[in-house]
Amino acid sequence: MIVIKSRLYYAYPENAYRSMTNTIHTEEARQNMIHQQIRTWDVEDERVLSALSFIPRERFVPPAYRALAFADMDIPTASEDVCILRPMLMGRLLQALAIQPTDIVLDVGTGSGYAAAVLSVLARKVISMADTPLDAAAAKSTLESLNVESVEFTIHSNSLNAPERSLYDVIWLSKYWSKFPEDLKIQLRRGGRMIGLIGEKYLQAVLLTHLQDGSFKTQVLFETQRPTQAHTATHFIF
Repeated sequence: MIVIKSRLYYAYPENAYRSMTNTIHTEEARQNMIHQQIRTWDVEDERVLSALSFIPRERFVPPAYRALAFADMDIPTASEDVCILRPMLMGRLLQALAIQPTDIVLDVGTGSGYAAAVLSVLARKVISMADTPLDAAAAKSTLESLNVESVEFTIHSNSLNAPERSLYDVIWLSKYWSKFPEDLKIQLRRGGRMIGLIGEKYLQAVLLTHLQDGSFKTQVLFETQRPTQAHTATHFIF
């Protein structure tokens, strides 16, 4: 929610100073995140760095974690199995996907909407699949307040009333999986890429590519530990 301060608020010098100082500190923290965390982990794609700098990460974290918005840590969201990934992980995953401005992306697991917002800067369109209408509404509200218009929300359902199958250039798994879901693999275009953190307690960041001959290629990028908040999904129906 954007709060517009009245002229009376700024009539008091200490209020104006406090507001300006907070803004400066936030921007300093954001740039430190880019240069001291993300770049140092071999993320050199300027489009990725610009997207992570442009989208205000602090707007998507729960109030209790606001002071840690730019910290090197995964941040819980209202969805128990979706976290806001630590900045360096986010940067590496986005760079590996090599998202093009013409790509259509499926974001599986809306959470706070942060991933969808960042993806929308890189791609032509993002379809973000939320677990509940409440998750979708909250994320949509945040994105609208930031004038993000290229994201559509849909609700995940384990029923035959789930969304019709489509083909995507990129699939981003915001949830954690024991393996890549087969019903998502078949929704990748030839040349399409899917990325996610795969495993149980210990996770591997894995990039899956749908090759032109119809086969699939997997590449393990790095290993990490599963956040204590997150559950591992095993099945998903579209």
